[in-house]
Amino acid sequence: MLLDQLAAQRELPLFLPLLSSARAQQVAGVLSSDPADTPRIHHTASELGVSGRTIERAFVADAGLSLGEWRQRARILRAVALLAGGMDVKDVALEVGYETPAAFVVAFSKYAGMTPGRVKPGRPSARLSLRD
Repeated sequence: MLLDQLAAQRELPLFLPLLSSARAQQVAGVLSSDPADTPRIHHTASELGVSGRTIERAFVADAGLSLGEWRQRARILRAVALLAGGMDVKDVALEVGYETPAAFVVAFSKYAGMTPGRVKPGRPSARLSLRD
């Protein structure tokens, strides 16, 4: 019965899987400091003496997510913290690496199940979830 309920569950808690490989952790550190900095990701892979594909495999092995998916979740989690701190949606969108606020709203809504404006301080608390 529990397996049937889990299979029917369409939402997962908003979380970012931890990484165990040193390579993946180093790239994750780059993403944490600036999720919009794609060139630094490639530079870090080069510094480690590996290809982007090797880094991609490390993320899949550690987190069960592609590097892109892990990065997207990292962006959303950082956005939640910034929004909860009172930052405007437009500023958060740019801070976490989106070119336009509209693109950010679409991505945020897809992953969090609500618009970013609902996370602002003073708004009624809403349950955040990560959509599959």
